[in-house]
Amino acid sequence: MSPPVIHSDRCLGRSKSPKTPCSWCAAAAHDVDALRDRAQELFSYVRVEERFNHEQTLEKVAHLKEQVNELKLETVNLKRSVASAREDVAEFKEIFQYLGTHSVPGLHRMFPIALAQRWGAKKFLERISAISWQFYPAELPPV
Repeated sequence: MSPPVIHSDRCLGRSKSPKTPCSWCAAAAHDVDALRDRAQELFSYVRVEERFNHEQTLEKVAHLKEQVNELKLETVNLKRSVASAREDVAEFKEIFQYLGTHSVPGLHRMFPIALAQRWGAKKFLERISAISWQFYPAELPPV
């Protein structure tokens, strides 16, 4: 029984003399030997970046670009979250400052209303300052 005939995927389909393989098919035996040797190597040794072909390198670059973009988005989201948290803290500090320096009648009744109507910190501060001014005006309007 004769060994199987291997044709290269780049076979020219013709050669200079009959009954001899084309130059690509003649080199296919060497490629098969190289592939067999590589298949027997450890996976960790085969998958090092220095041994990637062009397609594998492009896949690796695309994967790394995707990872970089995800990290950039995470950083941007964290920066936005920190900025939002700082604004919230500043608004609550403003509320505490106002409550510490002004007397607000019915404050205990405003908390359930604020919760039910989903007021934000700014709206809550506007409401308590409006109520505080109505009952205890800092300056009386001219008559």
